Amino acid sequence: QASPVLKHPQEMFLVVSTMLLARGATAFRATTLRTPLCRSRFLNSMPTHLQEAKALLDKNKAILVDVREPEEWHEGHFAGAILAPYNSGLKVGICPPEVANEMRKVFVYCKGGGRAARAVELLQAIGQDPIALAEGFEELREYGFAEVVA
Repeated sequence: QASPVLKHPQEMFLVVSTMLLARGATAFRATTLRTPLCRSRFLNSMPTHLQEAKALLDKNKAILVDVREPEEWHEGHFAGAILAPYNSGLKVGICPPEVANEMRKVFVYCKGGGRAARAVELLQAIGQDPIALAEGFEELREYGFAEVVA
């Protein structure tokens, strides 16, 4: 009997992942779902916490703070985001006034989530109540979180 022809790469992913998951390879699914193809095809939507953050940003009830370094920022960042580098800024006590004096909700992102989590502690020390987005810049971009500018 001839095998069916798979027309789309995601069909092959589904077949392979189903076979592997049936054999107990749970790590394969977690790793593979991080790829753009899998996220866009199989998850098909932004996680709820990002939807809520995006809604606040769209209504101008929040700001987005990028704590990556200036070199990373210049490679691409979200429209309307404020650059407040963690290593060369926040960590050494330099915080942009538009972040320090902000009254709206503050969402913080970086490349992979680590600097954003550490930046939250520093921003809390100056009276902010920020939220670190665990998703990094590339993940947020893949979700279509905001318009990217270079």
